Amino acid sequence: MSGRRNRIACVWLAVAIVMAHGTAPAAVLATVQGLRAGGCPRATGMSPLRVKPALSRAAEWWSQGSAAGEAAIRAGYAAERIAGLHIDGDESTAAALLRERYCNLFSDAALTDVGIYQRGPDTWLVLAAPFIALRPGDPRVMQRLLTLVNQARAQARRCGTRAMPAAPAVRLDPRLSAAAAGHAVDMARRDYFAHVDPENHSPADRVRRTGYDARVVGENLAVGAHSETEVVEGWLHSPGHCENLMDARFTDMGVGYAGAEPPRAGEYWVQVLALPLPVRPSEQPPS
Repeated sequence: MSGRRNRIACVWLAVAIVMAHGTAPAAVLATVQGLRAGGCPRATGMSPLRVKPALSRAAEWWSQGSAAGEAAIRAGYAAERIAGLHIDGDESTAAALLRERYCNLFSDAALTDVGIYQRGPDTWLVLAAPFIALRPGDPRVMQRLLTLVNQARAQARRCGTRAMPAAPAVRLDPRLSAAAAGHAVDMARRDYFAHVDPENHSPADRVRRTGYDARVVGENLAVGAHSETEVVEGWLHSPGHCENLMDARFTDMGVGYAGAEPPRAGEYWVQVLALPLPVRPSEQPPS
């Protein structure tokens, strides 16, 4: 079992625009909405940005020195991605420069929400893609994770300094998934991140409670990832997690995830890997 943590952080984008003085926040917002509605070539027909009070608070705190992403977390907005624009200029200059430099940003369909704050001649805009939690136990998510893990196991790779050969595919086991899901929900509910829970139960303990008799148990954790691809890539780039995932002894896998609240917006992910004990002759089904 790897004791290393795999924290996958959101990516924040912050840019600044410095212009001449005089732009009102309503005018800037109208300019941005116009660019999004068709003023930018790739943005024709896009829905207008939704003004969110939490992002407006984030814009105010950003103006006071906080990073845009940190300000959004503080305001209670769970974001997958943030873009911050600081505008100091008259309306015509602002419109021209925004169109020239940031059409790619305004054409991003994932950025659906906006907050705005003005102080003196300066305006701060915070655009965001909201975090949307995955539906717990979605069989499509679990199947996608299984596919990605087995694709990874099919290729030899280096896990840190250790060369790991290709390994046979694992199969999903509902008991291991129950153990994984229970731990993910518990971590999300009680706001901790560890292989051993506050009552000192280990991964092997949780697997045993499901009725799965294991010879070997491994567990990988992650928090903050927003997709199956992101979490598997994170594990493969962490030597200890990678070794667990590539361990040829494991034949079975369970996966679970649960939505995290800010400031850990994203999902808690748990992967349980196991090798069952051999079936004793007395337990063999009759032929």
